[in-house]
Amino acid sequence: MSYTVYGAAYDNDIDGVRRLLAAGRPVDEPDPIWYNRTTLHHTALFGYTAIAEVLISANANVNATDRNLNTPLHLAAWNGHTSVADLLLKHGVDITAVDKDQDTPLHEAAWNGHTPIVQLLLCKGANVNAVDIVSMLLVPV
Repeated sequence: MSYTVYGAAYDNDIDGVRRLLAAGRPVDEPDPIWYNRTTLHHTALFGYTAIAEVLISANANVNATDRNLNTPLHLAAWNGHTSVADLLLKHGVDITAVDKDQDTPLHEAAWNGHTPIVQLLLCKGANVNAVDIVSMLLVPV
């Protein structure tokens, strides 16, 4: 069994996550090796919807940011995990959050060709006019 909640989540060990949370391990403990990502970041990155549900039920911070200011929604959008993105949106994740490059979750989904997440984010009010660092560099002066 993993000794951290994020370690159990990384291994897709939902029973381990439950045991560790029941034993009092912190739900939002940052992973120092992986950009200080929380367990919810890992579940979003890998598309582990069932574990994400357990974490959110344990009051995980859906708007936690990693070292690069990514929220779990950024990572779900980047990797095309629509069910995790939808779950996060239902629990109040900030759809307008920007990372260190001013990327929104919509940017992440669009760049990686994840049309279902693009559509989901647009239906939930994502800003199609949000400008990131790359877009700023491409604007003619």
